[in-house]
Amino acid sequence: MCKLNHVLFCIAALIFFLPASEAKTHKPKDGSAYATVLESFYQRTIPGIRGAPITVNYHFIILWMGTSYPKSFEWKSESGTKPCSMTKAHKAANRTGKFHQQQRDYDIEKIEAGNIHKGDTLMLTVAGNTLPNGVRTIPEPQKNSLLFKTRNGDTFFLPIDTIEKKHDIIMP
Repeated sequence: MCKLNHVLFCIAALIFFLPASEAKTHKPKDGSAYATVLESFYQRTIPGIRGAPITVNYHFIILWMGTSYPKSFEWKSESGTKPCSMTKAHKAANRTGKFHQQQRDYDIEKIEAGNIHKGDTLMLTVAGNTLPNGVRTIPEPQKNSLLFKTRNGDTFFLPIDTIEKKHDIIMP
């Protein structure tokens, strides 16, 4: 009987103290001192094969203002959290010609996280999102934000208010 009371007491204490320990987890802090969002947009790639899924890529152009480099970025939306790839971005010169809408607005180059410095412009890309067949529009996500970690492990967020739709890329 004494052992049963002891077990029940331990279970009750565990249930009582478990929510309190979860409440102490650290929430991301405002990251506006580290980065500024210059542009956010998405582009659909429409395949040339009928019935193939439409691919949607989200892009975020940010100006990095932190003195320490970011380790990683993640895109958080109502559908979950996905990792972002990082590249250094340079605004492309005005595009002209017959296929100017199919050309990129930014020239990009690979960059390692340790080589990111204050004043760098970065393109963060969330790739590989697909729309079900027949869906031609993207519902506007709710509660969008970019999460990033600095090299010392702190987590920050940047809210994304609007996401512009760029021209579709139509594959032959």
